[in-house]
Amino acid sequence: MIVFVAIVLVIGVLAWAVVKSDELAGLTPRTTGPNRAYPHGAVVAASCEKAPESASFAQAFRKALPWGMSALFALIALAGAVCQQVGASVSPSEHSQMFFVGSVLMNAALSVLPPLGIALEAYFRAGEKGKLFANYVVILLLGAVLGALVWLAFDAVWLLADATGSAAWASPWRSALYAWGSIAGYMVGSALAVTRIGNRVTFVRTFADGHRDKVEVSDRSVAFRALSALAKK
Repeated sequence: MIVFVAIVLVIGVLAWAVVKSDELAGLTPRTTGPNRAYPHGAVVAASCEKAPESASFAQAFRKALPWGMSALFALIALAGAVCQQVGASVSPSEHSQMFFVGSVLMNAALSVLPPLGIALEAYFRAGEKGKLFANYVVILLLGAVLGALVWLAFDAVWLLADATGSAAWASPWRSALYAWGSIAGYMVGSALAVTRIGNRVTFVRTFADGHRDKVEVSDRSVAFRALSALAKK
């Protein structure tokens, strides 16, 4: 899980850098004229085509919660635990088949599939916020981080329980608790990311050489504040 989070973090930083480079084109103090990075020079005027929609944090959070995929993977973990538990109590000929099915289901619930799927649902629930791939990476990253924190918390609890001899009960249910806790972390983290991304706002930019284009920025970004200031002039 730590390796997965690290990979997502690297991809997220690269995607964020690409998006921010385009958003801030011509808005940095160093942009005094055309150069290799900004061939059209500084942005001299801007107009807002689409104003951001307003919604409370609670409303946005509830709308972004990816219940569907979270419930699906929680049920997969439950089915895996039940199959493993039943497999341990049946005849030897049936044990291997039942236990194998349970192991496959549990491994799926504990793999990278839940954070990927849960983040994807949150991405689509974001509506217009989710047009950019970078947004999906941000949603996936925060969900994976929160899920990993829950995973580490469970590790600490089980290490303590093992040390005191109070964790001798069936391991399939321990794995299921790991899965359910992580899934809850993925769900909450993804919803928080969607809520904090901000609404997409479209601006028409006019550069020093007369070039015009459109750019979508978050209403919580530095580019939004800079372009809004130009639009008010």
